[in-house]
Amino acid sequence: MTMPHPPTEPKLAEDAALAGERRRPALGRYVFLAFAVMAGALAIGALPKLRQRDALTKAAAESGAPKRVLVGKVTAGSKRVETTLPGSVAPFQSAPLYARTTGFVRSYKVDLGDRVKAGDLLAVIDAPETKEELQLAEARKREAELNLDISKSIAERKDALSKSGLVSQQDVDEQRAKANSAAAALGTTRAEVGRIGALMNYQRIVAPFDGVVVRRGVEVGSLVTPNVGSAGTVLFEIGKLDTLKVFVDVPQSAASGVRVGTKVSVSLPSSPKAPIEGVVARTAGALDPSTRTLRTEIHVPGGGVLLSGAFVRVRIATERLAPPLIVAASALVVRKEGTRIATLDASGRVLLKTVVIGRDLGKDLEIVDGLTLGDTVVLNASDDLVDGTVVNPVEPKAHGAP
Repeated sequence: MTMPHPPTEPKLAEDAALAGERRRPALGRYVFLAFAVMAGALAIGALPKLRQRDALTKAAAESGAPKRVLVGKVTAGSKRVETTLPGSVAPFQSAPLYARTTGFVRSYKVDLGDRVKAGDLLAVIDAPETKEELQLAEARKREAELNLDISKSIAERKDALSKSGLVSQQDVDEQRAKANSAAAALGTTRAEVGRIGALMNYQRIVAPFDGVVVRRGVEVGSLVTPNVGSAGTVLFEIGKLDTLKVFVDVPQSAASGVRVGTKVSVSLPSSPKAPIEGVVARTAGALDPSTRTLRTEIHVPGGGVLLSGAFVRVRIATERLAPPLIVAASALVVRKEGTRIATLDASGRVLLKTVVIGRDLGKDLEIVDGLTLGDTVVLNASDDLVDGTVVNPVEPKAHGAP
């Protein structure tokens, strides 16, 4: 049996060399893959940092440039201004009629809405007590007349007897005094008859002027009493409605432009009809210190859609002595320091100015104090805008511009 021979040393060396050559390409691939993985990881980690650096660089560059802001101009307001105010309509003349004597309503001759003339009989009051008082007063007057006649007669006889020495002069003087007293008593009774007669006349309620019965407060048989304080009963109320009064309270800002003769426009909020022209008849001449308004009376023709007691809107056009400035409402800056507006000087630096606002016109504001005509103001100013900030002003594009 032949036994295999063990490999010789040269053969072993050759096999080892061949195995090493086969392992070298595999090891190279592993090294390449490891390098590629490391490079990718470095790229993934570095990319955000590079982007962040670019952003910081850009922000730093932008922070060095002036901030762009929209600006506008301060313009002059109109000298002529229209003010719309609430008003109340009242009769040109109105009079509530009260009883001047106590009694019962016997009848009334007119009713609500009736037109009357001055002196027309409106109602009749029965006053039995007053009639009895008149009869008593007339009886006292007749008694006083008799007493006076007797006193005069006695005084004449005593005067004649005194010439013969039968009656002393003292008796004559005393009788003359009695006659004078009787004459005074007669005068008193006549006055009482006249007073009660006037009360009897008060039983007839008549219209004081031409007008319309706008109120009737009694019925037949109602007990009426004289008006003492607020205890009296209103029998009728007469209103003169051919011309109507409209009362408005003009605010202080427009009061200086209201003059007697100024034409106004009066309209009903609930009526689509054209406004009614009126004219300022008079003003109070002074502001009410509690409301800072000027009471103004306007006259308008009656007989149309306007009714006494109605709520109306009154449009008054006035001339202002010192027209305010106008600025866009978006320029207003409200901070803890107060109401301010950011303006720009010639070098583009911000200067915050405290202002006094007049009327709010919606998109615009009236500025009474704090700005100058032609000032450049910042629109929609941000909270970080402070005095001294340098900005890049940009005029807003006109409506419809590309």
